[in-house]
Amino acid sequence: MKTRLFLGLAVLLSTASAFAQSGETGPLTWVLEDGTLTISGEGEMPDYDGLLDLAPWFLYRESIHTVVIETGVTSIGNFAFAGLTNLTSITISGSVTRIGYWAFKFCEKLSSITIPDSVTTIEGCAFAEAGLISITIPNSVTKIGLKTFYDCKNLTSITIHSGVTSIGEYAFSGCTNLTLITNHNPVPTKIESSVFYKMDQGACTLAVPIGSVSDYQEAEVWKEFNIVGIEVGIVETDNYPSLQVYPNPTSGEIQVTIAGQARNELQVTSIEVYDVMGRKIQSFGCGSSPQRVSGSNFQNLETSKHKTIINLSNLPTGVYFLKIQTDDGAVVRKVVKN
Repeated sequence: MKTRLFLGLAVLLSTASAFAQSGETGPLTWVLEDGTLTISGEGEMPDYDGLLDLAPWFLYRESIHTVVIETGVTSIGNFAFAGLTNLTSITISGSVTRIGYWAFKFCEKLSSITIPDSVTTIEGCAFAEAGLISITIPNSVTKIGLKTFYDCKNLTSITIHSGVTSIGEYAFSGCTNLTLITNHNPVPTKIESSVFYKMDQGACTLAVPIGSVSDYQEAEVWKEFNIVGIEVGIVETDNYPSLQVYPNPTSGEIQVTIAGQARNELQVTSIEVYDVMGRKIQSFGCGSSPQRVSGSNFQNLETSKHKTIINLSNLPTGVYFLKIQTDDGAVVRKVVKN
């Protein structure tokens, strides 16, 4: 039987309004207009208890379709958006570090969510019985709490990055349609069998780093999945198409350039080289004038504001990733070394 205690006072509340509503909650302010709830300010969102202490916007829950959490807000409180059954989308700023207990429980129409890299903790039942179809747990998250995705029956795929070191009991219990888990952690996290309770693990594919397949095949709980090895660790990104890497494939030298109008707006500040397991091989900084930076695996031959040339000839044949840091964010490009 579903626990819906926090809805106990719902029958006493009006659930819709044709006018903009607003108010304060802790150090933050909120505005609901045309179906969009915007929360702004500086600091933590208060925790609610879901019974006597309800989020102030819960009064208008049926009118809320979109939530925007602006920069400055550092947490999503307990029960903050639980029971918003018409919620379909949410934008979470990069200042949020914690998603609280039951934060999105019963959000049946919320099919997707992007968790920013700033989040380190996802508390218990945060997305229980939500409508999520797929979810990616970023590398910044270290803890997935008790029953976090409990009974997410629409969930078909999960990507767990290597920062996760703790997965609570029943975290994915009842996710009966889950068919793919991509786990970037090269070392199997010790978990209880209840994590995947009520799941047919043998019918679900577990994709792990190529070199870690045997470890997962011997690890309790994980070994019950259909385990395959893939290239994981760093994922190529498509942002900044004006930043070009060539020739690719290469037998040695590779050039990173900034093309077009972006030449006046973007500058490479550092480059890191990773293998397919996500292990950093080398890193170096780039200056605004030509310079040489030596390393054990390659040598930076030339760097300027718009061009950097590195030599990968000493690396073994294979696939590598360049994490290119610019003054406006990071870009990841896959390169093939012949």
